[in-house]
Amino acid sequence: MKKCSWCGKEYSDAESICSIDRYPLESEGPEAAAQKNREGLDKEIVAPIKPLSLFVRYAIAILISYIISLAVFFFVGMSLALPAGLPGLAVALLLTGFCGVSAGTLTLPPSYWFRGSIVLLILGLVYYCYAALRLTMWRGEDSDLSSLWLVPLAAGGSIVPALVWKYDKHLRAKTKTR
Repeated sequence: MKKCSWCGKEYSDAESICSIDRYPLESEGPEAAAQKNREGLDKEIVAPIKPLSLFVRYAIAILISYIISLAVFFFVGMSLALPAGLPGLAVALLLTGFCGVSAGTLTLPPSYWFRGSIVLLILGLVYYCYAALRLTMWRGEDSDLSSLWLVPLAAGGSIVPALVWKYDKHLRAKTKTR
């Protein structure tokens, strides 16, 4: 009998990866218990740490995504946009979308990476539209230029769900062959 190292669901000995969260399975039996005792990781002595609720993880993912996006935009954006002009700003927005969505996605359990990356991408684009609208209202200008910058931001953020989908597809194919 094997057990998921993340969620605790039990599987047969033939399985190697949890179908829920894609974490590796640990053997449960006399030889596995003896090995854990030798390593000082006996579950009766050390209580397992329970994972955070999904709601809290999504809140943390949104916060991390926001912080990383701002940091990348201001540090990379200023170093690229000032010397390179508009093409540098486009590259900075591409990197901002990619880094923000990927940083937030990696804080979620692996089984939620694809859905989480889509949610973070949509939230990021909605926030950008809101911030651009507020900025144009504050300046008192009527400019459609701010919506043009949505394209590189969306392109950068869209790379993450594509990579996660490809990784997930590869992982499923790998577990089917075992």
